[in-house]
Amino acid sequence: MKIEFAEFLISALIAAESLLVSAFGSLYSVYGAYMTTGAAPICAVLRWLCLLLTLVVVVSALLAVYATYQVQLASPRIPRLVLVGLYLIVLLIPVPAGVITWRMYKDAAP
Repeated sequence: MKIEFAEFLISALIAAESLLVSAFGSLYSVYGAYMTTGAAPICAVLRWLCLLLTLVVVVSALLAVYATYQVQLASPRIPRLVLVGLYLIVLLIPVPAGVITWRMYKDAAP
């Protein structure tokens, strides 16, 4: 994998993760509004959509980790601190969506 392509892929995946987390936040706010007004039947669909978005964010994070690893292998001259920062950014983006989704399913009535 060429270095320039891998760097572009990493930045595109980070941007995609950020946009997906933003969409997740919008869906979660709609879910929260419906839950406070009496738990409409659409809440189950919104929970599934939030779960789907969370899974997509996690998959894109894993792809970004793989691309970062490939850059690390292809170019050992990149400072270790830069790579650690990239790994942290990529892995911390899906954490809020994952925690919120886990709490949504934990608090949902069976």
